[in-house]
Amino acid sequence: ARLFYATLAPKYPIFVSGKGGGLTPMGRDGETGVAQGSVEGGVAFAISIHPELQVLDAELRPYGGSARAGHDDVQAVGPP
Repeated sequence: ARLFYATLAPKYPIFVSGKGGGLTPMGRDGETGVAQGSVEGGVAFAISIHPELQVLDAELRPYGGSARAGHDDVQAVGPP
C-alpha cells in the first residue's frame, strides 16, 4: 500500500469553475488518494472494497440475495 500511494498519489492541483466559465486554481493541492478520473483510482477502489463485498455477499446469500461489483459500481440485491 505504501508503494502504491507513493507512486500513484502525488500532489496535484485542484481547480474550480471560474466566473467566466473557465477553471481557476483552488489555491491548494490534492494530497490524499489518487487524482479523480485516474485509471489507477478505480482499480485501487475495487481492491480496497473487495473484502467487505465478500462479507456482504455472504450475508445476503441465505436470503437468495447477492452483492456484485464491476469496477466501482456495486449492486446489493436481497428481499425487501
